[in-house]
Parts: sequence; structure tokens; C-alpha cells
Amino acid sequence: MPIEKIQDILGHSSPTITKLIYVEVTRQSQRSSVDRLGLHFDG
Repeated sequence: MPIEKIQDILGHSSPTITKLIYVEVTRQSQRSSVDRLGLHFDG
């Protein structure tokens, strides 16, 4: 879905705001998932 459509749905003033909020959340979530997955492979 285009970022502009997401921005419009969420009511953000610009696509940049949407990117700043959700890209950081996605990175944190990915990091957390990788950390948890790593626990399964540590010997």
C-alpha cells in the first residue's frame, strides 16, 4: 500500500511523519524477533 494512502488513513500531516513513526517501530519489532529467535539457536 502506498505510504501516502497510509498517511491519509492515519491522518498524519505528511508521509514523512508516517515513515518516521512506523519504520522505527518495524525496526524495533524486527530486532526483538531476531533476538528471541537467537535464543533458540544458542547452545
